[in-house]
Amino acid sequence: MPIMSFSVSDSLKEFLKKLVEKNPSYKNNSVVMRDALSRLRNATESEFLGSNLIPEATIEDNMESQVIGNIIVVLEKYNENIERKLAKLEHTISSVRGKHCFFYKNDKTIVYILEDSLPNIHAFITEINQIENLKNIRYLIV
Repeated sequence: MPIMSFSVSDSLKEFLKKLVEKNPSYKNNSVVMRDALSRLRNATESEFLGSNLIPEATIEDNMESQVIGNIIVVLEKYNENIERKLAKLEHTISSVRGKHCFFYKNDKTIVYILEDSLPNIHAFITEINQIENLKNIRYLIV
């Protein structure tokens, strides 16, 4: 199972600590983060941001605007099955602007640079996440 990671700001860390201290149903920060991420994933953008605060047209415009995503995938150096799946996935998406490969010992690190709408980048990440036997996946969306 790939490991997903992301950065958390100091202010968010403090907020999480306060949630854990005040709410006995949260055992630790990981439980809070999983709960927040699952709620965010299941909510629509307007529910998350508050439909009264932002007009619907603005939300749709932001979802369709071009964003840049950097995706790092770490896998075994000589695994042809994963290589074929990644190559097939690369050809299905036209927004790959760059791809770099790095080899170190028995690992291969691939860095993808994508420029597309947020839903398309999310779909690409979801497809990569479904590939078995990956060692690590990290991504940054700007």
